[in-house]
Amino acid sequence: RLTVQEIHVTPSETPVMLTPSQIQAASGLHEGANLLSVNLRDVRDRLMLMPAISDVKVEHDFAGKITITPTQRVPVAWVKCEHLHWLPKRVSQGLLVDAEGRAIPAETMLPEYDALPVIADDTIDQIKAGTPISSARFVAALQLMKMLVERQPRDGLMLSSIEAPNKFALVANFEGGVKVTFSYDDIGPQLKRYDQFVVEAKAQKWKFRTLNLVAELNTPMTLEIAAVSKPEPKPEPKVTTRSSTRTPSTSSSRTSKGTPRNPRNNH
Repeated sequence: RLTVQEIHVTPSETPVMLTPSQIQAASGLHEGANLLSVNLRDVRDRLMLMPAISDVKVEHDFAGKITITPTQRVPVAWVKCEHLHWLPKRVSQGLLVDAEGRAIPAETMLPEYDALPVIADDTIDQIKAGTPISSARFVAALQLMKMLVERQPRDGLMLSSIEAPNKFALVANFEGGVKVTFSYDDIGPQLKRYDQFVVEAKAQKWKFRTLNLVAELNTPMTLEIAAVSKPEPKPEPKVTTRSSTRTPSTSSSRTSKGTPRNPRNNH
């Protein structure tokens, strides 16, 4: 009556990174242990060390059942940082972040995470699992990424990655080869001009390839020229040749002996 009879991990309604068996193993609990010797606060502290868990409740009843109810973080993007050996969409080498920018090592690969955008930033100095990434460029890129993802249903542009190539700009890459350059300062006003351009592009049926919003005036852009189909040449009319035999007329067969001369020709 005073032993642990059952360890139950409440399943999540949404796809999560950690399985119930992984959470149970990390809790340090095992069936048959003395229930009076189990410190629920220690169990909670151990589980809170897992980067994928944001909160957890640990409870027990007098029937020997311990219930663990975890709240797992929801990844929003992959991190690419080659000099720290973090590569996107790879188990054990992949790193995810939630909306707060907290780093979550990818211990499992779910199909839902394959479509997440990638944030590439080689200026990151260090990454500690479970804590927010503090790089200024990364913070700006994460903010821009969330705003662009919110616009996807309206704009029809699917974000694939955001790069921080230098200390001045962020480059948003969309599916289909579209690139939009932002300055990582004052993203709000740039997004307003971006929205205006997308509306105009839809109205004019433009297919744009690049847009540079760093310049406040005379915004550079490139458009895709639609292929013009040449009309097929008209077939030439067929020429039919007739062979006919003409009968000489009477006037042409007459001789000129009986024809009087023009008197003016004598002068």
